[in-house]
Amino acid sequence: MSMSGPRSAVGRGGFTRSAGAAAGRGVLLIVFALAIGILLLARALDDGGSSAQAGDASTSSAPATTGATTPTTPAATTPSTAPLPPAHDPSQVPVLVLNGREVQGVARANNEELLRLGYNGLPPGNTAAGVATTNVYYTDPAFQADAVNVAAALQIPPDRVVPLGDTNLGVDVSAAKVVVVLGQDGLGLKSG
Repeated sequence: MSMSGPRSAVGRGGFTRSAGAAAGRGVLLIVFALAIGILLLARALDDGGSSAQAGDASTSSAPATTGATTPTTPAATTPSTAPLPPAHDPSQVPVLVLNGREVQGVARANNEELLRLGYNGLPPGNTAAGVATTNVYYTDPAFQADAVNVAAALQIPPDRVVPLGDTNLGVDVSAAKVVVVLGQDGLGLKSG
């Protein structure tokens, strides 16, 4: 008498094929997951870590302008969580105040206030073209705290303190560590 019932998968080699196929799919999924992980890591490294530094204002820069064009308002930056470098003695901070308005005497009036507070005020001047917004620029990161103090002294909001970067104001600012540009928005201690 022979039994002619159903045969088991083991007898036909089905279990071995099934287990082998599952193991192959598992290895394929692991390789695929590793490839995605490596691509994501490479992409994060390629962007220079800018997403990790998005809150750092020291990495932000004012938009560049060329020629005698009007500088634009820098993008709003999130205040830096890193401590500012210590401020210098005001007499050690060369400050240039520029008038970007159509009102005469504004730069001189603000410069006189800074001189009264002991800052090393350079002769005030005018921008090459009208400027829409007031900004306080620092030309060297070591003078960022000084730029914040100058802005406070002239009642200019701290969010208007930005690095000069490639911003072209149409005048020579190489002697200054802090540059105040008084724009059409009327900010500044003296309105002229």
